[in-house]
This record gives sequence, structure tokens and C-alpha cells, in this order.
Amino acid sequence: MFSWGEEGEQVSSGLLIVQIANLYSLGDLSDPAEANTLMQELKEECEEQLGPVQRVKLFPSNPNGLALIKFKQSDHAQGCVSLMHGRWFNQRQLSCDYYDGVTDHNVIPPIYLLESA
Repeated sequence: MFSWGEEGEQVSSGLLIVQIANLYSLGDLSDPAEANTLMQELKEECEEQLGPVQRVKLFPSNPNGLALIKFKQSDHAQGCVSLMHGRWFNQRQLSCDYYDGVTDHNVIPPIYLLESA
């Protein structure tokens, strides 16, 4: 289970975690350096356009090409859904929505995780 200790992180201020699908294909992230580069690029773009990101998590063995991004504020997560849903990246159309807090995206480890200090 994808657990950062928050079961979907629904707090009075709203949802903080979004999931982006179709970001990469199986095998694209076999090299941890490639995964790290993608996480850094995602984090930097989100922070430049939306606001502080706490974590980015990739699931390289998941066939949906998933990333989960946890924001520090719910309005930033909402902005991410608006910004990323339907957008094109690497000749793939992205799908972005809030993470439901329940779905286990781990098909087979490894998972790549980038956390802010």
C-alpha cells in the first residue's frame, strides 16, 4: 500500500496527493538515474508553477506509468490536476486526478521516492 501515514490525506483543507498516469512506459525507468531525473523534473515544474512539493513517488513496474505527488497545500494539488490532466508529455497524453488513498500501485518493487527536506 502507498502509505505516507495519511490515508488519502483528506484534511479539513482538502486533498494533498495527486496521481499522474501515462507518464512513462514499462521499462523506461529501469535505470534509477532516469527515474531520479524524471522525479526531479516533475518536482521542479510543479514547484515553479504551483507550489511546494513534499514527495514524488514513481512505480516503474506499474503498467499505467504512475507518479504520485504530495503537495504541502491542497490548492497546489488542485492546480496540479488542472495543469496536468490532458497535457502531452513525451508523446503521451497524461491523466491526472486525486489519489484515492487506498489503491496499492506497487506491482513489483522497486519504487523510486524523492522527498523534500
